[in-house]
Amino acid sequence: PLVNYTEDFENGEGDWYARGNEGCRIEITDEAHEGKAALLMTGREGEDGKGHAWNGPALDLTKSITPGGKYRVSFWAKIPESEAGEAWGNRLDLMVSSAQYYSQEDKEEDEANEGGDNLHCENYPRDTWYPIKSDEWTKIETEFSVPDYFYEFIFYIETTERNGRVQFGKASFLIDDFQLERIAA
Repeated sequence: PLVNYTEDFENGEGDWYARGNEGCRIEITDEAHEGKAALLMTGREGEDGKGHAWNGPALDLTKSITPGGKYRVSFWAKIPESEAGEAWGNRLDLMVSSAQYYSQEDKEEDEANEGGDNLHCENYPRDTWYPIKSDEWTKIETEFSVPDYFYEFIFYIETTERNGRVQFGKASFLIDDFQLERIAA
């Protein structure tokens, strides 16, 4: 069972992947919080040009996270310097989330619906936004509980589409020095 997981991205993206539209991607960049590398989420608008808030870096914890466990997560985040002054300005709001599928049917239903009206996602804490900037790294830290049962558990980081403004679902962002720690089994 997962007790402590850290990732500083110094040796690549590890088990992280880009969750979202075709065209979403993660890459390693040297614009780091500490050390020489950080994870950059880009291409969130996808090939269709539509941005979705839930497109973000993700980690499949299905086989390692403790059912019913309580976890503390922390990481540093920032808007890339290359995007400072874009349509979203020098501020972007992130949310810490998970997709919790209780069966293969749940997952297929969600995929067919392309994430819209998703009843299988949870935010930590509920609908809490963490503002990040382009000129400084911001530490994000929260705790969450894992359901007692699940078919699949995906941890991910997303943005807001503030007041329906799609550009917030397209913005790139950086994460670094990620830590996930089980605080209760």
